[in-house]
Amino acid sequence: MAYGEYATKKLSVFELHWWFKEGREDVLDDPRSGQPKTQETDANVDRVRTLVRSDRRLGVRVIVVELNMNRETVQQIVKDDLGMRNISTKMVP
Repeated sequence: MAYGEYATKKLSVFELHWWFKEGREDVLDDPRSGQPKTQETDANVDRVRTLVRSDRRLGVRVIVVELNMNRETVQQIVKDDLGMRNISTKMVP
């Protein structure tokens, strides 16, 4: 373990100790403002749904290019939100 890693871990322990001493009860990070970590919004889910329903033979790569979105986000929307998967080059529920 490099010295920098040790110093960072030691600082984190002291910081957590101070938080609990001040009355904090959980170790989870506080919510932060800023850009969301994913592009998975209701609007993007609707855009993907519309494109897939227009032509079920479209692959994830084509959807990514058409909608200018992240590949992992498109895969997650197709799989989790739309409940679809690829069978014989068609997106099916």
